[in-house]
Amino acid sequence: MKRRINTKLPNRHHIVIASSGGGKSTWLKTQCPDLAKAKRVLLFDPDDEYDADRYRDPVAYFQAVTKAGSGPIRAALSVDPTVEAFEWWAGLVRGVASCTRPTVALAEEIANVTTIAKAPPNWGWLARTGRKYGLSVIGVTQRPAECDKTIFSQAGVKWIGAMDNEADQKKCASIARAPLELVKQLRMPEAAAEDDAHYLMRDSRGLWAGRLGMDKLTRIDTA
Repeated sequence: MKRRINTKLPNRHHIVIASSGGGKSTWLKTQCPDLAKAKRVLLFDPDDEYDADRYRDPVAYFQAVTKAGSGPIRAALSVDPTVEAFEWWAGLVRGVASCTRPTVALAEEIANVTTIAKAPPNWGWLARTGRKYGLSVIGVTQRPAECDKTIFSQAGVKWIGAMDNEADQKKCASIARAPLELVKQLRMPEAAAEDDAHYLMRDSRGLWAGRLGMDKLTRIDTA
């Protein structure tokens, strides 16, 4: 039997944060390499945000995921965002995860289905342990102060777009280990001047500033 784990896999978990209109979905759909290259994508997508085979019935979703086996799949569970439905989805992803079939697991608006208390068991497992099972977990939110902290600490890529209020700006600066002043300078794409940054991104290489629709990133020296 093939081993389901590979402890040498890199951490490709993401946390993607911005206010509504801040470019989260645009970046994920057009500039996130993990999502663009993935042959297997399992989504918790209550608001029909992403292109995928869409399922309103958890039983049909389960059947589609299991039928795909190790093959390609891009399937979204689009149900009411309850904690129970989210944990069921996370449990299914956990059950099929294996380093032999790399999979992106993307959850939209995690503030609706987690709290600042301890992460729900299956979601917490995805964030803490999923890496070595071949998972790239992507959590998306516009309300970081209302989410569990597990994905913040476990994400290898922290993407921060423009935020509306200072409390969220401070939270994002802490998550991305970025100067608060730089977070405050981020602008909504439709209101940004030509030289304004749309987002900051912290990864294993450092802190970067970027604009939607442009692949070039600017290295930020925070020393």
